[in-house]
Amino acid sequence: VSTQSTWVSSPTLSPVAIPPMSPDTSYFRKLEVEIQSERIREKDIELDNERRLLDLERQKRDRERELELQLEMLREQERSRERELESKTMELFQELEREKMKRIQEREEREKERQEERRKREQEAHEMEIRRLEIERQQQKERWEMEV
Repeated sequence: VSTQSTWVSSPTLSPVAIPPMSPDTSYFRKLEVEIQSERIREKDIELDNERRLLDLERQKRDRERELELQLEMLREQERSRERELESKTMELFQELEREKMKRIQEREEREKERQEERRKREQEAHEMEIRRLEIERQQQKERWEMEV
């Protein structure tokens, strides 16, 4: 029979001192030690499972954060594309307006040229009419002088 205490320990529980066994209680002491050891193993398994669960929850939170960041990045890219499209649309609209104004200006210039040509033709016709009248008057004057 042992006269020294037996120490049973676990990483999660305090060491337990088991007193020396007497021949009449050794079987029960052995059972008690086995029960204690089984409880310690169960507690270790339970704690290990809790650690795994906590680790899985942490991984889940990390993944959710990562997905939220990716989603925000995608939203920002979409907003950036929308701004770019708006900018390009505005540029195209402005270019279209410039082309429209250019065509209007060209049309106005052609109309001015036509009016200027018409005015010149009318002026030339008027000057020719004046010359014709002057020649006619001169001829009339010469006829009168000859008659007189």
